[in-house]
Amino acid sequence: LIGEVPFEVRVYEEGNYLCETSPCEITQKIGLKNLILSKEGREDMIVEIDVPLWREIAEEVRFRFIPYLKVVEEIPDKDNVQEFTLGYDEVNKYYKLAEANSFIDEPIAFFAKEIKEPKMFGNDRTVLVIDGESNDAYKVDRSTNTKIKITEDLSGISKGEWSENGDFFVFETTDSPNIFIIGSNNETRQLGLTKEATEYTWADENSLFFVSNHGLASSSEVGAHLNYVTVVDDITTDFSFGIYHAEENSYTKIKSFDLEDSPTELIPASNGKIIYFETGEIKYTLHFE
Repeated sequence: LIGEVPFEVRVYEEGNYLCETSPCEITQKIGLKNLILSKEGREDMIVEIDVPLWREIAEEVRFRFIPYLKVVEEIPDKDNVQEFTLGYDEVNKYYKLAEANSFIDEPIAFFAKEIKEPKMFGNDRTVLVIDGESNDAYKVDRSTNTKIKITEDLSGISKGEWSENGDFFVFETTDSPNIFIIGSNNETRQLGLTKEATEYTWADENSLFFVSNHGLASSSEVGAHLNYVTVVDDITTDFSFGIYHAEENSYTKIKSFDLEDSPTELIPASNGKIIYFETGEIKYTLHFE
């Protein structure tokens, strides 16, 4: 067995074993064996192994962390939203996109024509610029100071945030109850989550952490993560915490909790394994990895 040690193995009607090194070798007679694996702070798991004659087989085991809430006195402040300006550059005779309140007045990108009634959403990697009059939209890569035009109509965006590496953009619009994502291919997809029932924030790279009243049904999907689910329309009384994996276009569930008030102010810790939030006057941390 290959996995994070130490862990215990119980073989039905055969005995118990303590694995302190990985790989952990367990000798069994030929036939189908049911193994119950236990590890402190992790969910028990059952593994079925067909033991062959005179051969060794390797089985990788992945324990799932048991998420838990902890009441805390304080939570960190949320990072300030970056702001940007558009002005005319007299030297280059172009309209210049720059970061507001920056000590260095360095252009991020240039535009040949004026961007009227602009909306701008950005971070250290990417900026979305929308012309409110023409509805033209541009994705600006800050690492290369280049821009591309997006063909989607994004004029109705009311709220938006880029993922940490600037590959994905989550947003809401004034005329839809849904939440949307612009992918790395610059195409828009609609999430199963609605903005009235969901709070969300980017937690780690392209992982969108969320808490919602939407029901989450188990899925048979197999991938790089554990506990895949699908979002259903039913609204529940519990609050389900989960992660939307933008690269896979998939959802995984962390855990559901019975909370008196809706969670607000989701703030990820720098390690990507803890989320701070508030419900009413109570402050929590959710530990999920």
